[in-house]
Amino acid sequence: MIDKLPLELFNGIASLLSQEDKVTLTYVSKNAYQKIVVSLYANLYLNVKQYFPSDFDRALGTRDWSVLYFTSYNDKDTTRAVASAKLAALIRSLRAKPDVLPPLVRRVQCTWHLDKALLNQFVGLLVKYDSNLSYFENFLDENVATKLSVKGDQMQSLVVTPPTVLPTGIAGNNYYAKMEVLLSRYRWDNLQNLTLHVNATNFFPHLKRPLRIRFLSLNLRPDTLGGPFLYQPYDHIFDPEALQSLELLSWYGPDQVEFNLYELWNLENLWAFHNIKELTLLSLPADRYFLSQCITNFPHLQRLKVDYMLDVPLTPLFVESMFNSPCAKTLKDIDIKFEELDVPLVSIDQDEVSNFKFNLNCKCPECRDSFQEIILRKYFAKQNSLIIQDFTDVEARNFTLQLFKLYPILPYTHFIAKNPSIGFYCKSLEAHAEKINELLQVETPLEKVTAIDVRRLYHMHVHSLKKSWNFFLQRFPNLRFLTLNDIPTKILQIDKQQKCNVPIFYSVDYKSNQVYELIDDESLFD
Repeated sequence: MIDKLPLELFNGIASLLSQEDKVTLTYVSKNAYQKIVVSLYANLYLNVKQYFPSDFDRALGTRDWSVLYFTSYNDKDTTRAVASAKLAALIRSLRAKPDVLPPLVRRVQCTWHLDKALLNQFVGLLVKYDSNLSYFENFLDENVATKLSVKGDQMQSLVVTPPTVLPTGIAGNNYYAKMEVLLSRYRWDNLQNLTLHVNATNFFPHLKRPLRIRFLSLNLRPDTLGGPFLYQPYDHIFDPEALQSLELLSWYGPDQVEFNLYELWNLENLWAFHNIKELTLLSLPADRYFLSQCITNFPHLQRLKVDYMLDVPLTPLFVESMFNSPCAKTLKDIDIKFEELDVPLVSIDQDEVSNFKFNLNCKCPECRDSFQEIILRKYFAKQNSLIIQDFTDVEARNFTLQLFKLYPILPYTHFIAKNPSIGFYCKSLEAHAEKINELLQVETPLEKVTAIDVRRLYHMHVHSLKKSWNFFLQRFPNLRFLTLNDIPTKILQIDKQQKCNVPIFYSVDYKSNQVYELIDDESLFD
């Protein structure tokens, strides 16, 4: 019956479905295929690492996007080969039906390091056959930018690519001349999304009126700090009333920031953009004053992601100041590194002899059982295993360090309700367990750490952050997603009084320790 629905209703349903469900609908009937294929091809996300779906809600990230779908591979070369094979298959499909499929593609998002030859083939097809392409973003290849500029009149996105992938030397006049030619092919009044690998304040000529773009990504690179024109502030280049999403990404290394990067790039000018709803700061040196001014000046902020250089965390005191800002009531998605309020599950007691120290701050039955059955019987079963001789002991037994740093089990997420989660460096639970058993030098099957054990330890760690989760829930009433220290959670309303955080990945068998059974006068007699 679903294939009999009017197209408007069908498209509305499709916008709620995961990619897997959309693909399933293509097999229902020819009519269903013809309708759903429009949704499948409209927004393409080209990834070189595997897509990592949420077992809590498989539609997260693929309601709007269709990804190159393939499972985890441990070998980097194998993963790249599979990704290239998937992209090649997509190109074959487009080429086989040039008048049907390419015109369905409206938006493309890339992850870096896609196969250059295949990416250029893909772009060539769209340039030749796609009259509806509007957005093509997040690439570094100048050849791609040149090909897309042929469609400049219809494009609503523009990427000004860097002179080289990684900053080397200083960009010369020849580079800026090529970028000026690139810009001349676009209708500036038509642009909505702009990604710059140049310094905007001295890259643009003086405009008759500021650009009314909605999304701006500024890549701060030492090789493109200079530019062909005289300095002008950001609010002379971009309309402060129009801009809604701002992304700042630093390409400077820790040894290159002895100066104030924020002053060097005149970033304080951006505080004038009061309609920002989405703010992303990536790899910048920590500067809480700059961030606090953003919080103060962006009263409509809904999404905030801060990932400072060297993983510098935000303090509870800073988050408390956010609570006192206007955007406390509008924030829906927060993704930050945070100084946890809870004592860590495992720590190192350093003295003449260093030892592992446990802090079982959640006393629920699940955490007590996990501590006894996994941590004590498997990770620390051997005599004197609490004593740390060198880093090999830490690598083998510090299970939280293993879960999130050494052999991480979680993918990279960026506003997970909007974008696919990608497993850039993460391992599956099975691969993680296999590595741990190798480090522990397990001798019998009973001693082996299993995938289920790894998931239970992850749940135990989520439980250990109870104070931190609740700290945010009490201060941001409309929060829907919260990612602390790379652990993404969905916030659920349990009853009129209670909310809790549920992990978005490995949510199977998870039981919250944030929820209590409420007793009222009537329930006493049930």
